[in-house]
Amino acid sequence: MIFMNPQIRKFIKILIFLGLTFVLGCASVQNLMNIKKPGVSVQDVRITHLTFTSIDLFFTIGIENPNALSISLAGFDYNLILDNN
Repeated sequence: MIFMNPQIRKFIKILIFLGLTFVLGCASVQNLMNIKKPGVSVQDVRITHLTFTSIDLFFTIGIENPNALSISLAGFDYNLILDNN
């Protein structure tokens, strides 16, 4: 049996307790809040620039969030590569 300083043993017990509380707490919060996946739909697609080697598209997407929690998204850019080009 390994004999440790009582303070170190207490510290290790606290770390284990906090770790378990964190891991189990996150799952419990998600289950209690009944978080559902949002729905996404493409509402419009417009060509904004077209050449022989590239095309720029502007997508308008709709996002339906069935949850009480919200998040703001001003926009994002996305690059789509087809056939490694």
